[in-house]
Amino acid sequence: MDNKPKDNRGGGLIPEIDNLPLAINSNYQPLFVNHEIVNLPSASTIAIQRQELRKKAPKALAILADPVYSNTDERFNRTRNKQLNKQKNQQDSLGIELERSALKRSADTFNRQGWGRLPGTRKEADTILKLVPKENSLEVFDFEANYNWATSSA
Repeated sequence: MDNKPKDNRGGGLIPEIDNLPLAINSNYQPLFVNHEIVNLPSASTIAIQRQELRKKAPKALAILADPVYSNTDERFNRTRNKQLNKQKNQQDSLGIELERSALKRSADTFNRQGWGRLPGTRKEADTILKLVPKENSLEVFDFEANYNWATSSA
């Protein structure tokens, strides 16, 4: 008998199984002789490990809402001097320019002339904040709701 595999298509019948001897190469070597065997954890195990190693956030909820997008916002004139002085201390001029240019690019993407106030975001944020104890939440509104805060690690 030759060592070629047999085509046993039985046309719906159980094929006959040939009791042919398995062809074994006389130069047989265990797999690990020519290959590296690596044991890795599963994806679910890695996910669990990452969750356990991740530092917990100090608060349960952080909300950024109702930002001031332009100097035409009514809040700009109302608190302009007080807030601008505070903001100048918090941000350097380059950061402000980067924020404005990113906002302008976003507006240009949507063919808008700029962004108006979004008062609904404050209402939504207030409603959501009522669901979480005050000590477990962080709220940021108005002038402080800016790009630098949103991208900071604090």
